[in-house]
Amino acid sequence: MKEKILSYLQEHKEQMIQDICDLIKIPSQKQPGTPDMPFGKENARVLDLALQKAKSYGFLTTNYDHYVGAIDLGNAEKKLDILAHLDVVPAEHKDWTVTKPFEPRIVHGCIYGRGSADDKGPAVAALYAMRAIKELGIALSYNVRLILGCDEECGSSDIAYYYQKEPFAPMTFSPDACFPVVNCEKGHWVEQLKIKQEKPKKDGLPCVLDAQAGSKFNVIPATATLVLQNVSQDGCLRVAKMIEEKTNVKVLVEKTNDNHMTIQFQGVSGHAASPQSANNALTAMLLFVAQNELGLSDQDAYTKGLLALAKGFVHQDFAGQALGIAKESVQEGPLTICLTMLSLSGEEMTATFDCRMPKNATKENTVEVVRAFFEPYGFRHETVCLSETHYVPEDTEFVQTLLSCYEMVSGKKGFCIAMGGGTYVHQVPNGVAFGCVEDEEETNLHGNDEHIAIDDLLMASAIFACAIIQLCR
Repeated sequence: MKEKILSYLQEHKEQMIQDICDLIKIPSQKQPGTPDMPFGKENARVLDLALQKAKSYGFLTTNYDHYVGAIDLGNAEKKLDILAHLDVVPAEHKDWTVTKPFEPRIVHGCIYGRGSADDKGPAVAALYAMRAIKELGIALSYNVRLILGCDEECGSSDIAYYYQKEPFAPMTFSPDACFPVVNCEKGHWVEQLKIKQEKPKKDGLPCVLDAQAGSKFNVIPATATLVLQNVSQDGCLRVAKMIEEKTNVKVLVEKTNDNHMTIQFQGVSGHAASPQSANNALTAMLLFVAQNELGLSDQDAYTKGLLALAKGFVHQDFAGQALGIAKESVQEGPLTICLTMLSLSGEEMTATFDCRMPKNATKENTVEVVRAFFEPYGFRHETVCLSETHYVPEDTEFVQTLLSCYEMVSGKKGFCIAMGGGTYVHQVPNGVAFGCVEDEEETNLHGNDEHIAIDDLLMASAIFACAIIQLCR
């Protein structure tokens, strides 16, 4: 059976690649919605195209008001859900080198483009696993449903909407992480720190006029912008050189008028769950602001808030040492925390951070500690999300079946792993992440030049087909 499935996928490889590329071409970043397109026109368009392709292959499809789409292999009792998503994180053309984000390109056996690895490529791999089973005439006793969402990157309101209308399947996996099986996901805490401030007075003293960085709470920003008033250009250039040497973040200083200096910071973007792979432009900017040579006073409201953030979010301190919340567990690994967004708007500054927490990080020893750290500086806090660790025991029949299918197709030893990233299954009973690449493979997820190997997609599709057969026959 394995050889038949692999042969089928090889024969349909070019069509699978084309389907993935067609989806990548649609810039499905969340936009303001309408009643019939809740996440914007492009997210609705990419879902329509995916369902149209599935329907042309003979599948039953359902559109849940452009929140999600469902693709059914049959109409028997449902036993397995596969959760994937078609929305993507933002991408800036100027930061990509191999191709533009929404102009997919095949280079050295890999598909490059935003969504190739997260999660359009894996979604199509799951679809082709179902297609292989269907067209090879493999009989199943139970149905499998592929669910394609449109808001995974911005809070998963899509899947919450779907499960208000439909029951959970007995088993669920999401091809939105890595192999072998992710049966444990850290707790996830996202918080906004806000402080009311008067606009700085134009009294000739050095001060901060503006600071901006980041667009998604789970994406480490590659760029940040700072506007200062009444500071010397020579002083900014000296500090910029020091920051570049210390952080490896590129710093560009420009005099925009007689007393305004605009400073651009260029780091490396990445997923907040894996901060070690990125270089945070925002925390480099805070380090810049904290340098005494600039003469910025903490009596200025904006500057005082930024200096407080600089104390708590030290550049490359992913563990929360400066905040006093460093934790680690044997199974889940260390706590990670990243400052990912900052905006000065009107008379308020808002900073957003993303924290991934092992089980031994509690509200008392983590959440309350961070809040107590910033409250003396006048910050208020608003919680965006706070979820506990998600865990499915390794010895369940479901997990063991997935591991055996991985071993049979890949020839590698299967095992369970924990991860910091949260997937669609974080709130789904008996849900795990399964695929689509090996844990150690680098796909530049959420970063520039995102890509995935075609051979990995074919292998994953074969593994998914095996799992569907074993679980639903």
